[in-house]
Amino acid sequence: MAILGGYYYAPAHEGVLSSEILNDPFHHNTKDIYRCDFIEVPLLKNVITDTHLDRLDENHPETRYGRLFGNGKTTGQDAYFLQTLDAAPEQIKPGLPLIWHNKGKGVKVYIISGTPEGSGHFDLNNWSSASGGRWEYWFTTDGESGFKQESV
Repeated sequence: MAILGGYYYAPAHEGVLSSEILNDPFHHNTKDIYRCDFIEVPLLKNVITDTHLDRLDENHPETRYGRLFGNGKTTGQDAYFLQTLDAAPEQIKPGLPLIWHNKGKGVKVYIISGTPEGSGHFDLNNWSSASGGRWEYWFTTDGESGFKQESV
């Protein structure tokens, strides 16, 4: 999956944590986003893929949710489809926490629980037809301390 998106994140050093990027969207490890020219999938040309989004264990104390802006189950990981709406972040400046509230609708997210037999559907053609999962909105009013997830 890491090479299927139109862009990918490959940090030269240790990857950025959610708390770091939510508290400073211009963190020095955010510059390592590259355009993929190895495999071109037209439906994913404007997509950044990120594996292990909800990984959470003793070696990984935070999920990667903030990097895009789980649950850490061992029986399958969830798939997340995030899309920005028409409103830009209210605050996105170097050294300051990200504020992306948009009346509680900063980013629209569809989550499908991972199972061995598959459990849902998401249409990449229109980014709105989906089944077997749930819609949420993610937003922040003050970096990591203001990060919230709310069901639609």
